[in-house]
Amino acid sequence: MNLPNPVSELSIDTCLRRDQHRLRRERDRLRAGKMRGNDITAAEAALAQKIAASAAARAARAASVPKVRYPEELPISANRDEIRRAIEKHAVVILCGETGSGKELVAACDPRPRRTEGQDVREAQLRGDPDTAP
Repeated sequence: MNLPNPVSELSIDTCLRRDQHRLRRERDRLRAGKMRGNDITAAEAALAQKIAASAAARAARAASVPKVRYPEELPISANRDEIRRAIEKHAVVILCGETGSGKELVAACDPRPRRTEGQDVREAQLRGDPDTAP
C-alpha cells in the first residue's frame, strides 16, 4: 500500500521566495534518497513542516499589508483616474504639485518598476507584495 507523499502534496510555490530554492533542493535530495531505497519518512515530515511554515509566513505577510488608500484630502486624489490613464498611455509622466499634495502616493502605486531604491520599501508596503515588504 502506497501512502500519500506529504511533500508532493504541498506546493513550494506558495512559500516565501527566499525559501523556495532551498526547499526544492531539499525535496529533490529526498526524492533521490528514496530512489536509492533510503527511508526518508522522518525527513519528508520535517520538510512538509518547513513548507507549511513558510507558506503560512507568506500568507501572514500578505494579509498584514495595508490596503492602498487615496485620502480625499490630498489634491492629487481628485485626478486619480486621469493620472492612471496618463501612466498607462505614456512611458513618462511628470506630476507637478505642491509639497504634500500626494505625488509620492501616485508614484508608489504605479505598477511599473521604480528606477530608484529610495521608494522600494514604501512601494512594497503600498502594493502589498508579500515577498518584498519589510
